[in-house]
Amino acid sequence: MPVKITTESSSDLSDKMLAEFDVTVLPMNIIIGSRQYEDGVDMTSRRLLETKETAKTAAISEEKYRSVFSSLKRDGFDVVHVALSSEISATCQNAVNAARELEGVYVVDSLSLSAGAGLLCIIGAQLAEAGESAVDIVKTLEKDREKIKTSFILEDLERIKRGGRCTAIEVLGANLLGIKPSIEMVGGKLTPSGRYHGRGPAARLKYIDSRIESDNPDRTVCFLNHTLESDSETEELIDLLKTKYGFERVFENRAGCCISAHCGKNCMGIIYMT
Repeated sequence: MPVKITTESSSDLSDKMLAEFDVTVLPMNIIIGSRQYEDGVDMTSRRLLETKETAKTAAISEEKYRSVFSSLKRDGFDVVHVALSSEISATCQNAVNAARELEGVYVVDSLSLSAGAGLLCIIGAQLAEAGESAVDIVKTLEKDREKIKTSFILEDLERIKRGGRCTAIEVLGANLLGIKPSIEMVGGKLTPSGRYHGRGPAARLKYIDSRIESDNPDRTVCFLNHTLESDSETEELIDLLKTKYGFERVFENRAGCCISAHCGKNCMGIIYMT
């Protein structure tokens, strides 16, 4: 049977990429105050970043997964769902529970977030277009997820402090010393990975240099995911990744509400395979 790739909005694939690779996306739930929104439907990352209220994310329900999976099965598809890491969200388990009740529906724990999961979606979509079966696609994605490197550098630490991932003292120290911390996905979990000194743009360049030197990535494709406020800096970084580092294709995506809720403004990450 033909295969449809699905994922959550936390994979941060742009509308253009969702259309190009024919990926179905389920919106994550965003809670601000007493109201609940759907990521990318009635709440955008730009709007979220302007609010001073704490934004929280909530898992997609089993019922929602079951509804989407069942609809795709009725349309004649097998389904491979690429889920947000099970180590940081209940979404993966909810998807697994829904898939158990349906034949021909499989869930791949990406062990990643943002474009780390998005990159697996693209690989899966290309295999589906080539006629691979759902079972074979799952096998490939479970191997490839070990090769994906997902990391970010932060500038605004206020939101990550609100989420309980660092203390007020740590934020104060970082701000006083001009430190921009970075985090990466290791074993499906968010892990501190480095500290970079300097103003935002300079620190982001140091981060890119350091990551690419240590990872020695495959130069076929790179994702630049961000909440950068400067369009000119974004364009310069895309050009840098192509000309200096030799990536054949660079996908530039603005991070959705899930990443923005925790990482704030001027967060930037590069994602690729080794």
